[in-house]
Amino acid sequence: VYDWTDAEATTLAIIEIVEKAKEDGMKKVVFPNQTYNVSPDYGTVNIPTQMILDFSGGIIQIEESNLTASGYQMFLFQDTEYSSIENAIIYGERDLINGTGAESCQSIFFAGYNYKSGLKDCTISKSPGFNIGAMNKGLVRVAFTLNSVETGGIDDNGQDMEESYAFRNNGY
Repeated sequence: VYDWTDAEATTLAIIEIVEKAKEDGMKKVVFPNQTYNVSPDYGTVNIPTQMILDFSGGIIQIEESNLTASGYQMFLFQDTEYSSIENAIIYGERDLINGTGAESCQSIFFAGYNYKSGLKDCTISKSPGFNIGAMNKGLVRVAFTLNSVETGGIDDNGQDMEESYAFRNNGY
């Protein structure tokens, strides 16, 4: 049984698992229902195109780091298609820090053009900055609004599913 409480080892393991799944052409990675302590000091989890990361209801706790004062993106969707994080409870480090964190601390960030990519059955809370951030192509940062999301999901094969309880980026 792997110890997911060591933030350095856990962050690096998640990044490695996602990169290996991408290299092997996998469309879905299912993590066990556990508590995962992660830290942006050890890297950002880049979500690949056509990849579902399912955390099975597990808690992802972002720990205070050297980047809490300056900002980070823990999970990054960069120009993805049909990608999602599912069944995750993601907590930022706001309750763990002595003082304040940077506004640019972002648990989830959508950068560029993300087509039908998003979050399903997730709770994201307690970031010292923004729980979810989004940026259009170019240098203009935009708010994550209902105009930039649509209902729907992605099945295990990366195909569209019409679901009224899930939301994804509509290619804003």
